[in-house]
Order: sequence, then structure tokens, then C-alpha cells
Amino acid sequence: MISKNQLAVAIRTMSQDLEAAKKGAKPTARLEPFTPNPPETLPVEPLGLKVKPSPPPAPAAVQDSPQPTPAAPRPVPRPTPSTGGATPIPPRPHWLPPEPTSKPPTPPGPPSFQTKPPTPEVPKPTPRPAGPLTDPVRPAFANIPKPPPPPKPPSHPAGTLPPAQVSKTVLPRPPANAVPKPPPTKTDRQKIVAIVLAAILVLAGSGGALWWFWIKPSPSTPPAGGQPQPPPPPPVTTPTPLLPGFASQNVEVATVPEIPRGVDGLLGSLAAGTANQVVFVKIKGADATRYATAADIMDGYGLRIPEQIRPDITDLNLVWHRQSEILSARPIPERSRFGLVVKLHSIANATTNLRAWEQTMPADLDRYLRTGRFGPAAEQPGWHDSDYRGIQIRYANFPLADQSIDYAVLSGDNLLLIATSRENMYGLIDAALSKQE
Repeated sequence: MISKNQLAVAIRTMSQDLEAAKKGAKPTARLEPFTPNPPETLPVEPLGLKVKPSPPPAPAAVQDSPQPTPAAPRPVPRPTPSTGGATPIPPRPHWLPPEPTSKPPTPPGPPSFQTKPPTPEVPKPTPRPAGPLTDPVRPAFANIPKPPPPPKPPSHPAGTLPPAQVSKTVLPRPPANAVPKPPPTKTDRQKIVAIVLAAILVLAGSGGALWWFWIKPSPSTPPAGGQPQPPPPPPVTTPTPLLPGFASQNVEVATVPEIPRGVDGLLGSLAAGTANQVVFVKIKGADATRYATAADIMDGYGLRIPEQIRPDITDLNLVWHRQSEILSARPIPERSRFGLVVKLHSIANATTNLRAWEQTMPADLDRYLRTGRFGPAAEQPGWHDSDYRGIQIRYANFPLADQSIDYAVLSGDNLLLIATSRENMYGLIDAALSKQE
């Protein structure tokens, strides 16, 4: 509501503006002082009492009820030009709420329910006297003093110590949009394994290409026929007889069982006066050609040598000798004698093992020595000792020395000599001693 004084002031201002307009003067704008609203004081409910709730607002009127007519806009008062004398009191602007009427003081409540203390009133600024509409122009280089800076407030009250400064450890803060990395799954591990395998394959392929194009040796030029020929077989070295002074004879066979047939055919073709022959057997197979070993000869002829002696045999020569001494009243048609020269690895137990083998030796070696030609007495001979040039000889005659079986051991050369006559044994010992001379 507008008070009477305000209404009177507004009317007076309007009349002054009209008179000034008639005279041709422009109204002067005035600054109206700002008056803050006094603080509102709410009633305080005493302790122990409850405030009754206010009744609910009335329901909205029915649509059929007439709507209130809006009030007309309030006219804006114009400023009154100053004519000198006392400064008139400007009217209160229409956009400010009306000044509150005096209210009775509110009794203070309990300490716990004290309201906020009222805000002190701000003094109204002194109205500026009206002047000409256009302010005088100030010089561009006027020395305008700068206002002094406001004093800094004390950091701490007087008489007290400044608060102790505690250093704070500022931890790095993760960004707001950072998402925690999930742990690797089985699919991720499979991808890693696949990548590693692919890298290995690439490296292997690169190494293979490098070897194929740069390191691989160039193949040999094929012959004119177009087909490469297999490399030639290594040359076969002819073995050396175990005793010197013996002429060597070679015979070729295809397999080991064919050794007896090849050797017998060779010896039957020799001349009558030939003596001291050693026969070497060459096995010419489909893949390669080689000379028969001691095991091949024993297996081919079927020689039964005791197990105590056989492992010590390293080499064996088949010996053939032409017999010239005839002592028996009934000589055999063939005047050839056969013998063996055996190389032993060790003769430590040779004497004992040979003594145990004497009773079956003629029959075990008959396939090559042919002792069966000497009659039934050769199956169970009587053994005797003899000596020739310092070599101990064990022998058995059937019944004379031109048809016998003899053996001797040469400790210096680890040799075992086996013959089928006295003449044949003496010839073997002479050849062995000639080697030592």
C-alpha cells in the first residue's frame, strides 16, 4: 500500500515535471536512495510447546468463477528539476516493497532458540544535487590520485602464535576418466601365444630363405645322361697275412655260406709244388665288397670253438701247405695239409682252455682241417708234448707224424698255431720266428 506522504510527493513531482516541460526544460534524472528492508523476525516457539500447523491453502476456484481483473500499471514518477533551496526528498521507487509499519518487538527466546541478530542498517548515501544535464569534460591527462590499498588483515590475532604449518603429502590423483585395466583373459593369452608363434615362423622362414639362396652349396653338374651317379665305393684294402713268407690267394664269394665251396675250389686248382699259402675270402655283395672276418670264416665253415676261446679271437688266416714228408705205409691220395693261424686278444688262460678242448678239437675243426681222412683213430687221439726251437708243442699222431694234429702258443705275438702234420707245424714256427729276427 502507498502512504499518503508518498502519494503527495508523487503528485508534486509530476506537477513539477509538467511545469518544466512547458518551459522547455528537460527533466533531470535523480538517484533515489536505496533503503534495505528491515529484517523479518519470526515468532519463536517457547520450549515445551508445539506450533499448530497452519491450515492448508484454500482449493483453487472453479473455472466458472470470475477471474480477478489485473491492476493497472503504476505510473513512473519523473524527477523534478532542482530550483535551488532545500533538496526535496525523493519518492520511494515503485519497484521496492512498501515500508513496513512499526512492529512490536519480539520477546527474546531461550538461548538455544535465539534467532540470527538483525543486520545493521546501512547509512543512506547523500543525494547528489541536481546539475546540468551535461557534465564538464575532464582533461585527458588529469592527475587522478589512486586510492590507497586497503590494509591487509592480520593472519592471526595479536598475542597468539601462528598456527604450525604441517606439510601435506599430495598423492597423485588418477584422472576422472581413467578406467581400471581388466586382468588378461584366456583369449588374450591365446592371442599372445599366436603372435609369438607367428614371429618364430617368420624368423624360421627368413633363415631358411637365407640358407637356400645364399648359403646352400651349388649341386654338382649331372652327367650327360641326366641321372646323377652314386659315389664310387671306398677302395677295399687287402689284409696282410699274420705270418710273413706266405703267398696270399684271393677268392670271391657272394655270401658267407658260400665260403667253403669257394676256398676248396681254389686249393684244388693250385699247382703241386706250391707251399705255404694263405687264403683271403672277398665277399662281393649287392651293396659293397669286403673281406671276410674271423667270425665270417668260423660261421661259414661251422667251426666249433669253445666259448672260453672264441671271444678272444680277433683275426684268423686259412693256411694251406704242400706235404713233402711221407711216413705212413698207406699214404692218403691228397698230399696237402691245412692249418689255422689265430690272433688272440689275450693268452692268459689259453693253455688251460686248450687242454680242456683237446679231446674234441679234431672233430670240431674237421670241416676245414679234414682230419677225418686220417681214419677212426683221429676221433680219440693220444696227446704228447714236444719242443721245436724253444716253442712248446702239443700233438697227436694218426699214427705217424705225417698225419697228425698239432698246436702251439706264441706268447710274444699272441698267436695260436694249428697244423695237421709235423712238417706243417715246423713251417709255421719258422715263419713266426723269422718275423722276430
